[in-house]
Amino acid sequence: MARFAVMASAAAAVCSGAVLPVAAAQEAAAPALTWSDCDDGFQCSTVSVPLDYDNPFGTRIDLAVIKLPVTDQAKRIGTLFVNFGGPGAGGLQRLRERAKWPWLCSGELKSRFDLVSWDPRGIAGSAAVRCFDTLAEQQAFFGDFPEMPVTPAGEAPFYDKSKELAYRCEQKAGPILRHASTANTARDMLRRAAGEEKIN
Repeated sequence: MARFAVMASAAAAVCSGAVLPVAAAQEAAAPALTWSDCDDGFQCSTVSVPLDYDNPFGTRIDLAVIKLPVTDQAKRIGTLFVNFGGPGAGGLQRLRERAKWPWLCSGELKSRFDLVSWDPRGIAGSAAVRCFDTLAEQQAFFGDFPEMPVTPAGEAPFYDKSKELAYRCEQKAGPILRHASTANTARDMLRRAAGEEKIN
């Protein structure tokens, strides 16, 4: 699955204070985040964003977003956005799991910040890229995918299979692939929708 995911998304820097292109930022309103409880103290939302940020009033896609609200509102500093990278890793399930890790998300951190993550565009609940018609077809394809080459002899079969995967995705995924970039993933951090001038 990791190789499949590589085609779907590039990892964005976690600490980006992402902004829209100048022209678009002057025209496009911040998307709305409406939170609802989704178990274990988390809140979830779906937000509509431009497929192409250079055309903010064109086609839109939905992003799946999750938040662990700050535990001490009086001490709250702001929102900490977490992009787990990968590339190809969904943020909803990972935040649910890793917010429980004491060495990663300490009580002090959770008492000062709302922790927010999302499934990056092209992944899981956010306009997921589909390169196969069925799960069986996908499993068969990756079942004989060559290992990462460790010698020059292994390079040709690995890259040939990778090109085949790229072709399959191009044929089936639609326009999302052209907009699944690091820059757009950073823009999807929804700083303005969270009501923050800066994010961490």
